[in-house]
Amino acid sequence: MSLGITQYKQISAINTTDLTATVSSNLPLDIINNIYFEVSIVTTNAGVAPAMDVNSILGCISDISIIRNGSSRLVSLQAADIVLMNYAATGSAVRSNIDNTAGGAFTSTVGFYIPFSNGGPLNNSSSSIRSQDSYLDLRQSSGTETASVQIQFATPTITNVTSFDSVNITMLAGTSTGIIGDVAVGISQFRYNTVTLTGTGNIQTNLPVGGNSLNQYTQILLIGRTAGGALADGLFTNVELSSLGFNYWNSSADLIDTVNNSNGITHTTGLHVLPLYSNNRLTSRLVGSRLSQLQLQLTSAVAANQVVTIVQRTIDFAV
Repeated sequence: MSLGITQYKQISAINTTDLTATVSSNLPLDIINNIYFEVSIVTTNAGVAPAMDVNSILGCISDISIIRNGSSRLVSLQAADIVLMNYAATGSAVRSNIDNTAGGAFTSTVGFYIPFSNGGPLNNSSSSIRSQDSYLDLRQSSGTETASVQIQFATPTITNVTSFDSVNITMLAGTSTGIIGDVAVGISQFRYNTVTLTGTGNIQTNLPVGGNSLNQYTQILLIGRTAGGALADGLFTNVELSSLGFNYWNSSADLIDTVNNSNGITHTTGLHVLPLYSNNRLTSRLVGSRLSQLQLQLTSAVAANQVVTIVQRTIDFAV
């Protein structure tokens, strides 16, 4: 593998006044370490000041996908979940300026990034000593003909917000350019699904397994929200991640927070992180490609209609 050059490349901005639209922008055909997003949202606020926060206002972006060769979806994430993924990687809140001024049109901004490389503090479970252990290879030599970032917009309902008028997204790709030859590292992928808690007791969901070099888990984020979409704690009391009776994880939600704190992630409302590799080495990742079943069980503590988003960070590594 040849040495590359670090280069930050602009991605064409996405602008819309139609919050039912799906809009795409082409990505550079290169090795991508991170994609940075700056989102500016114009809202018309009612005569009484709203109480928007980052979680609620980013409801206007229901999905961000990275699509390779027209059909291969490497990333599928809600914008509000990416913000919590950033917190899990850095231990710091994202940069934001939310304008809750009453009576008029005002602009709020939020900045976040999709971390394909494993960056962050060395004591953090999202990090690797070698950040180049993973990234996104979109070079033509890797078989990529086209690649795009696709944004699905939506119109959230927020008290005292009369309308969402427009959204402008500027983007920057942090790349390693000019690398020739095979790159013996993993390719980061992200996906999510949701579980609705319909009552107290255990609720199970099966996570993807098999797939040769796919489905190798490095991290699972559990994000709790009320039926109205607000981030919330106390939705579940215990988490079990198992395969045919073998427990990869079995602990209370409180103990997850203790593990997270030891990894530099102070608890923030709604977020519990299962780090599935340790000691800064990806060699201890959960290799779901060798499993026939992987089941996540939550012990619900609520009556009904609360939602847990399960964000799965995986890596495509030859095994």
